Amino acid sequence: MDEPSCRCAIFIANALHSDGDVVRYVAIGVYYGRMLSTIGRNAYVCCSRYGVSLYDVAFITKDFLRSYARRAHLLMLFLSAIKVK
Repeated sequence: MDEPSCRCAIFIANALHSDGDVVRYVAIGVYYGRMLSTIGRNAYVCCSRYGVSLYDVAFITKDFLRSYARRAHLLMLFLSAIKVK
């Protein structure tokens, strides 16, 4: 699920920062259409996955997602080490 969520979050962030008026207008559906639009539902899933506010979805970057993946991996290693003992 990480790869599709990652791609979706970056696509939404790029659309919200786009130079094209039409692209930005459609992407604004993330904030106003929310569950009524496909992009809004995808944004909600990504925000839930990465623990960010819907209004912060435009600031999700590849570096943020890499950091999230590293933290999640370290947490899983830590939890598996605790279960072994």
